[in-house]
Amino acid sequence: MPRPAGSRFYRDYNEETLKRLDLIAKGKALGFRLREMQPFLDQRVSDSLPLQMRIQLLEEKLTEVEETIKAYTTTKQYLVKVLERLKAQECL
Repeated sequence: MPRPAGSRFYRDYNEETLKRLDLIAKGKALGFRLREMQPFLDQRVSDSLPLQMRIQLLEEKLTEVEETIKAYTTTKQYLVKVLERLKAQECL
């Protein structure tokens, strides 16, 4: 159904849906594909996977997140040092 020009439609989401959307956004920011997160977002899919497979998938994702955090931390430390040097030059 076409929307009238200038109109806005809003959806109301329950708290559980908002949490899932937040998890999806954070996962995407870390480079995960939606299909990689699907087993943990959809309880029906999750329950159909053997427990050992769910544990393995989560361990792999956790390792990836830790590696991403480490890379960002290294970059942050470098940027802080560069910024400190620039600010020191500014004071001269």
